[in-house]
Amino acid sequence: MIQDHTIQMLQKHFGELQQIKDDIIRCQKLFHDKPYQVLYIDFTDKWLGLNDDTKELEQYIETVIQNDYYKNAGYLQWNYYYTFISDDKKIIGKSDKKGMIERDKLYARKYIMTLSQLEEWLIKTENIGKKSSVEIKKDLGVEWIKKLKQAKLDAVFLNVSYKNGVESYIKGVPIIETEETSNGKEKSEVDIILNIINLKLINYRPYPSINEFDFGKVNLIKGANGSGKTSLFEAIELLLCGKTNRNFARDESENDLQANINNGKKKINFTPGNNILFKERDKLWYNTITPANVRSGIYERFNRFNFFNSDAAYQLSYGGQEEIRKAFEDIAI
Repeated sequence: MIQDHTIQMLQKHFGELQQIKDDIIRCQKLFHDKPYQVLYIDFTDKWLGLNDDTKELEQYIETVIQNDYYKNAGYLQWNYYYTFISDDKKIIGKSDKKGMIERDKLYARKYIMTLSQLEEWLIKTENIGKKSSVEIKKDLGVEWIKKLKQAKLDAVFLNVSYKNGVESYIKGVPIIETEETSNGKEKSEVDIILNIINLKLINYRPYPSINEFDFGKVNLIKGANGSGKTSLFEAIELLLCGKTNRNFARDESENDLQANINNGKKKINFTPGNNILFKERDKLWYNTITPANVRSGIYERFNRFNFFNSDAAYQLSYGGQEEIRKAFEDIAI
């Protein structure tokens, strides 16, 4: 049975708790009386007896959270956590099984922790959400560019490869921003993209497992949760914008994406460092002019005006009046 001090600790962080089974507790965090995070705490040590594959794990998790998970369509599904609590002696020597479980993201992000690790994790997540008393009066991007220029590290924000930038700096002839490098006398061609008829995911995420897609005028994207529907949309966003709005800070340079556009008349490739191209697309598509020393933010406009929300149809099926209105807005935009 779960000890009293554990209950007190969870109540301190979550308030009201829900006992799912004798050794499983459901907790949730609310904002304006709506849940934005759901955490399951499992004291059963069930994870120790699971096979070394994900199928049995996913079947077990499904029996615990399935009904709850599918009642909460939309963004909340991305914020489910499932934590197995064990002691150090049981966790030691099980790093492979622990790694297998924590890499699996179906239904929830999963962890194996001791009670002390859980409390430390909860304290850290709460500190992240607290409002900082520090007032930022300057554009940090501009200040960072100034610092790089002072150190003659212009290559960091210019459209040059890291290899050339580092080699030039070591040789004592660093690449410096000039009128040509900042404004781009030899700018990349800005594509007028009428349609995408084929997309190849040569090196991308594990899902979708299919790595080539042919598109028509109207396309139905169908698949279970976690099968890669959103990742497919984000591949298009990444190809066209260099970054994705949901993971704009992630290093995507190793991805390899290709698309045939305009009824197959042209092929485009993913070029993550081509800041000039993305700025020109941003100017052409959204009438946004980005200063020379600032990276393109085209992904923000693309996400707002062109990116399709793959959860919108599901929200439409299960939502109330306000959710239905929001779902129509997401679909329409």
